[in-house]
Amino acid sequence: MASSVAERPSPSDSSITLPTLEGLAGEGWKVQQRSVARAGVVEHFVTVTGREPWRVGAVMVALAGALGDLGAKVVACEVVGRGVKEAALAAMRRAFGRVHWPVTWLEDNVEGMVCVGVWAISGTAVEPMQYAGEIAGTVFEDADYSYIMLGNVLPPDLSLTAGEQSVQLFEKFDKVLAVAGWDFHNTVRTWFYNRDILGWYDEFNRVRREFFKARGVFDRYVPASTAVGCDNPANAGSVAKLLAARPKGDAPRVVPTPSPLQCPAIEYGSAFSRGAEMGPKGQRRIMVSGTASIEPAGATAFVDDLDGQVALTMDVVAAILENRGMSWGHVVRAMGYFSNPETLDAWERYVESRGLPEFPTAIFNAVVCRHDLLFEFECDALEG
Repeated sequence: MASSVAERPSPSDSSITLPTLEGLAGEGWKVQQRSVARAGVVEHFVTVTGREPWRVGAVMVALAGALGDLGAKVVACEVVGRGVKEAALAAMRRAFGRVHWPVTWLEDNVEGMVCVGVWAISGTAVEPMQYAGEIAGTVFEDADYSYIMLGNVLPPDLSLTAGEQSVQLFEKFDKVLAVAGWDFHNTVRTWFYNRDILGWYDEFNRVRREFFKARGVFDRYVPASTAVGCDNPANAGSVAKLLAARPKGDAPRVVPTPSPLQCPAIEYGSAFSRGAEMGPKGQRRIMVSGTASIEPAGATAFVDDLDGQVALTMDVVAAILENRGMSWGHVVRAMGYFSNPETLDAWERYVESRGLPEFPTAIFNAVVCRHDLLFEFECDALEG
């Protein structure tokens, strides 16, 4: 397990800039960054998006320099872009040296777009976690919790059907966590990027419900989650991420966060909580699950109305945050998924019309889990 964290940083540490990244912003790349001091550490979230995949090496060099200046260690990384894995991984290795953290590789259908998202932390050790000879995740801690972050989790046998692969995927979660003496009950949040999701989403939900029932998950805490349709370089039926946590001392246990404007997802067959809350007052972390334009009774709202779906989705997310005493100003990372690759500009329309504050946001093409859902959004918010 990671070594002890440093003493809690002062409030003045809660806003940190990464000047090494400013050059990217001046060269056609969009750079969004937030750093928050909380629970004895400083967490850093960076999203870099651009349309020049051949310059991904410069992105990795800038990221390595910026995080190195802060003494920050990478917890996890996502790279979105079709056909960029080989070049991006080589660039990452040149910039950082050995890659000691999980990199989740996703592919969308937006020509030439690359998006790199990084979660890093300073003030504590971040140790790699291996499984079957590969980096499966990282292990770290803050003043209140010990954590395991898994990324790019793939089913062992890619020759199976997507449904059969998902059975293996859930079983693999338990096996990887067992390396540290943990199990699935320590899971706080999951992410699933399922190829051809509309062709087998019902089966995926059945597999998840059966796994949860067998493990007694429904009798305890049901993790927050996202499940969208997205390709991956391995051509697996699904690639996944997982965040697990254990409270230290008298830190509160993780609890589900209700959605004031929606019914529980479990009521219409999707086994996940609308969000998760952890941490003591003043140091809390809120993780909002993948959220879409769904009415309180579970039906799709604003059918065929993209801007209407974006607005309702964001209203639902805002209500979840406000219900827990937070706002958009607390958001440190987000991902927005548009089912049609030609409609990503709807995000900028929404941001400009509502005056939304800027926070690290990856916006890309990924199919939402219903034919009539056009947009989905998730985010994390921190007090600090």
